[in-house]
Amino acid sequence: MEAASFETSYIPTTGASATRNADVVVMSGTNFSSWYTEGEGAFFAEASTAVVTGDTMVAEGATATEPIQNFSLTFATTSTQFINRLTSSSNDIRKSSAVASKTMVKFSGNMTGNTSLNIGSTSGTTASSTGNQAKLTGADRMYIGSRTGSSLFLNAPIRKLAYYSETLTQAQHNALTS
Repeated sequence: MEAASFETSYIPTTGASATRNADVVVMSGTNFSSWYTEGEGAFFAEASTAVVTGDTMVAEGATATEPIQNFSLTFATTSTQFINRLTSSSNDIRKSSAVASKTMVKFSGNMTGNTSLNIGSTSGTTASSTGNQAKLTGADRMYIGSRTGSSLFLNAPIRKLAYYSETLTQAQHNALTS
């Protein structure tokens, strides 16, 4: 019997116990390009993490040649974050408070080159910004539940992941995440 609060897929074994590999989900090609635009937009996620021991990815967009150039919705040890990383430094919208394990959290952020629209929200509260937002150009894929399918695996369910093809106001972010 599983000790988790939700069921996972069955692993048939013959005598010895086995550990399931992490789920790796990637959306690419027209499955990604049919809805994602390089103009201004906003992301929303409602997700939880079983144990917060470091960064875990809810979703991350990337290019084939530059996976470090990304947007991501991330649980970190001390915050939930919406990150645009166009170089080795990141421009974050974050809620700087501890993330409790096994707690469903709603968070969102704009992806735009307009500094005045560098806004987001976590659990109905305006999140702070640590830099100028910028939009990711050339993204051709989205990883769900991990960084590039190889690390920072999310260890709990994602209830909702949404993309808006326009930037949202602070009031809209706060309403989405309430």
